Amino acid sequence: MNYVAQTGFGSMDFNFSGNVDLTRDQQASAGLPFVEQINNNASNFRFRTSLGAQIQQLRAQVTLNHRAGYNLVPSVGTGTTQSLVTAFTTVDLFLKYEFPDEGILNGLALSLTIDNVFDKDPPRYLLQNDLSRRENGYTNGRTIGRYVQFGIAKKF
Repeated sequence: MNYVAQTGFGSMDFNFSGNVDLTRDQQASAGLPFVEQINNNASNFRFRTSLGAQIQQLRAQVTLNHRAGYNLVPSVGTGTTQSLVTAFTTVDLFLKYEFPDEGILNGLALSLTIDNVFDKDPPRYLLQNDLSRRENGYTNGRTIGRYVQFGIAKKF
């Protein structure tokens, strides 16, 4: 879904995209029955929504990314102690300034992108085997923390 509204200063826009899995049948091996796994071992709801503004040569946008939490079904013999992966939501910011089309700055643009503004850690996925507990890492989203990128572009 996308909506753009013209304003006295430029424009405002809104975007939403999401996905809901309605079914996830899984068959362990040929000949075995299919088992519904919609709420197990993977997020079945995710979305990305943004709100932006264009003010003359300045573009500003904030984006919200979300992945729903999900249940973990332990595998036989793994000794899994975790039963749930929590939801993961991050906020991203984007700014871009395009210089006016005149003089030496014609075609120059500066941008700033900050992903995961609040440096939120994704949920951990923990397993415990028979000998020792170990962390298997992160899950349910991007694993990089806050990421800041500055860009310079020039058209000739």
